Parts: sequence; structure tokens; C-alpha cells
Amino acid sequence: LGFLHFLHIGLNIVLSVLIKRNGMTLKEHPFLPSSAMVVSVEVLSESRTWEEALEYCRVHHDDLASVASETEMLLNQRELPKHNTTEHIWIGLRFLSRDWLWMDRQVMDYEAWGEGENPGVRTPR
Repeated sequence: LGFLHFLHIGLNIVLSVLIKRNGMTLKEHPFLPSSAMVVSVEVLSESRTWEEALEYCRVHHDDLASVASETEMLLNQRELPKHNTTEHIWIGLRFLSRDWLWMDRQVMDYEAWGEGENPGVRTPR
């Protein structure tokens, strides 16, 4: 475990998850349910800020990855070792106004914080 750490400064990997159903990505079909299956993980080995990563993913795909279930966490953990990643990656989770929010507007029902992580406090590293 340990691939999906939340909001670290100075990361150099961007994770974009393409959601597909019937051959369409969310860009093409914006009303897919959140239960659509994760079928592709794209990892870019480029140094970008979180905002730059979000913009890149929104322009080229759909959004930074949301990890809204244990199944999605396990799928990402299975795929990431295939991509020569560093330990930390950007995902679509943001701490705003005392709340954690997924940028794709999914409800944050699933939490899997790393050991020693405090989900109520945003601490830059």
C-alpha cells in the first residue's frame, strides 16, 4: 500500500483515470453513474503542481482520479507499479473550507488515510 497519499507538495506524477462505459469516456458522456468501472490509468512522469495536473487531466481526459471506494483503491494500487511511479501522486482530492472534496463532485464516503495522516488538517510536506 502507500501509493495514494493525499495532497503532498512537489509531486512529479499525475494520475488520470479514464472511466468508460460502452466505449465512451466521461468527456463524451457526462451522465455516467459513479459506479462506472475504472478501465485505464494514465501516469505522466512530469513535474506539475496540483492545479497544473488538474488542468491537464480536464483538458486531455476527464479529471484527476477520485478514489471513492476500496475497489478503486485496489485497482489503482494494482496498476501503478506498471508505470514506474514515485511514492506520491496527485489525485482529485482537495481540502477547502475545512472539508475534503473530490473535484469530480463524488461524495467522500470512503477514506483510507495513511498512517500518521490527519484528515482534518492540511499540512504541506
